[in-house]
Amino acid sequence: MPRSSHIWKTLALASAACLAAACTAIDDAPSDSTGGTGGSAGTGGSGGTGGTGGTGGTGGSTPPVLGAPALFRPTSRIVLVDTSDAQASRCGSFDRIEGASRRLVVDLDDCTLGDDAPSTMVGLVGSVTVRTTSTDTFDVRVQPAGGPGGAIHTVGPLQSATHGFVTMLGAGRTFEIEASGDATADVILEMSAALVPATDGGDYVHLLDRPERWFSANPNDAGCGFREVWTTLEQAHWAPVIRGAEGATGMLGTVHLGPHVWREAPVTFHMGPAGDAGLSQWVSTPTEAHFPWTWSSMFLTGASLAQELELRSSADGISPWDVGPEPWVDAVGWLSPAEGLVYRPLDVPLEFGPVVTVNEEDVLFETGIPDAVGVVGSLVFDLPTWTTDPSQPPYRWYHVMVARGVDEFPTALGGCIEDFDWMTAALHQNGRVTTQFISRTDENAGFAMRHYSYVSGVTSPVPEQLFEVTARVRIDGVLTRP
Repeated sequence: MPRSSHIWKTLALASAACLAAACTAIDDAPSDSTGGTGGSAGTGGSGGTGGTGGTGGTGGSTPPVLGAPALFRPTSRIVLVDTSDAQASRCGSFDRIEGASRRLVVDLDDCTLGDDAPSTMVGLVGSVTVRTTSTDTFDVRVQPAGGPGGAIHTVGPLQSATHGFVTMLGAGRTFEIEASGDATADVILEMSAALVPATDGGDYVHLLDRPERWFSANPNDAGCGFREVWTTLEQAHWAPVIRGAEGATGMLGTVHLGPHVWREAPVTFHMGPAGDAGLSQWVSTPTEAHFPWTWSSMFLTGASLAQELELRSSADGISPWDVGPEPWVDAVGWLSPAEGLVYRPLDVPLEFGPVVTVNEEDVLFETGIPDAVGVVGSLVFDLPTWTTDPSQPPYRWYHVMVARGVDEFPTALGGCIEDFDWMTAALHQNGRVTTQFISRTDENAGFAMRHYSYVSGVTSPVPEQLFEVTARVRIDGVLTRP
């Protein structure tokens, strides 16, 4: 439950090309501590020691260079790559990820896109799905060819097989899909929007002052956006996009997928323009998913001409008449031709050193980019091992929020029971959890993060360290005024 006060940490801008070893996490210290001194330019200095109300040190490197401004153009679902079905792939045939062959290079000039995607695109938004029989946990990246490595998307027996992403294109309009480890896997990469030069015209981003719970299928939620119980898997739900009266053409945010009941097969969540023949898949539950665990993914999708979105679910080996899932869909902003914010990729990502956070602790991040009104990045969480049988209680889970300031955070009692509700990521029982995110920043181009940890079915106190989370934050682009 919420405390009367919160613990504070501040992390300053990590060096632009910083390695984890050079970007020290801020540890708890006495309240009169001050921030340390950053290193010399180009070396990536360590962060200072923060305390309760203390200030983190500054990174030593020159801030990254902002790329040319870009706008979004939503598309229908376009399958660019499907290693299991060349006929479904707009970009031709690709071998699956196998053995030492861990990278697929996609050249958009080899793709059959026609009028379905703009020829001037410089980046894309969509989802990547990995299908494997392996029980290994490994990382997948979608990144510009020849450019900096992409954000980490972890897949495995505890993780979602599908992750939303944003990437720029590399030289020659190419990008890569790269997987770590040695597991054999098929890859499906879908596109939901293109990034084009701002001079070519497109949709601007408009960020909400505070994220909103737009849709909820949980029958216990009280007044959270559109609340419709998902009675069966085969059901389709249509709902108006946020800010339709302001000309919204699409929406961006995060979806959190709960299985509703014990499942022994994955369930996938789909969303896109209402009435489209195919809807992009954004997140899935793994095999043996269980309430109260939830899996999260960023999304960005266009709406129909009637300004509506359609939500569906699918599952192999489960009757379509079986009980449906329980997704939460949280909106961060909307797309519109009306002037708003443009996307500016960074030449190198900003990476903040690992920080260990505890329940209800507020961590503040400073980007050092004065023009930033919003950030687009990724979160990597490593959870302390919870040794109980995952099929039996007690269960542990977390809700993580990232926003421009702590006043935007909901209380720990969710479901809009006390007030508003939303989150950036849900963390489940064990292992690593990753997701990309979009957030508004404050007047100093900073943002804040907090998590709430929960446990059910306990009969004795749980050690505090079992609720600590190691988090790494990375920023790949910013949203600025034109």
